[in-house]
Amino acid sequence: MDTKKIAEDNKIMECYSGSHAYGTSIPESDVDYRGLFVAPRIYTTPFHTIEQYTAPKPEDRVLYEVSKFMKLVADQNPNIIELLWVDDEDIHFRTPVYDYLRSQREMLLSSKCKYTYSGYAHAQIKKMKTKHSNIRYHEEFNELMLALSSEYKAGTIDEEFIIVECGDEVLRHMKSNGLLCE
Repeated sequence: MDTKKIAEDNKIMECYSGSHAYGTSIPESDVDYRGLFVAPRIYTTPFHTIEQYTAPKPEDRVLYEVSKFMKLVADQNPNIIELLWVDDEDIHFRTPVYDYLRSQREMLLSSKCKYTYSGYAHAQIKKMKTKHSNIRYHEEFNELMLALSSEYKAGTIDEEFIIVECGDEVLRHMKSNGLLCE
């Protein structure tokens, strides 16, 4: 069974996902694609199932079979729900079947969405905090600390300004690292 061929031949939608869909891409950003397909009946039995097609690396492309997609919608999975709200200009391929599904998108939401999205947001915040331990984050943080220190030494800002604008944690950090010496 050639999953790629089945997914491609029965595709009902494909769009940008990730940074390109959110308008946060930079030149180095990879391009993510997500989509949906309806597997032929022979592959929707208990004996033959196709849940999704995932392209081999380095391509970042996933096509979900509509049965799996609907199960994930019922679970209010944020990454799946977004396929119903993607901007029109980010959709490369669509069929009337997808357009009908999209027209029913509000009926597919439930109050469970509130919990899955907040859980997703917390997970993303945790992920960002972990990623921000990288060198780029430290460089940007150090540049900010040096700029604040320079302004403090020049007399253009004081400790109160640092507390109000940056928080008392930043002030404590600057003091403990000798950045507020006059």
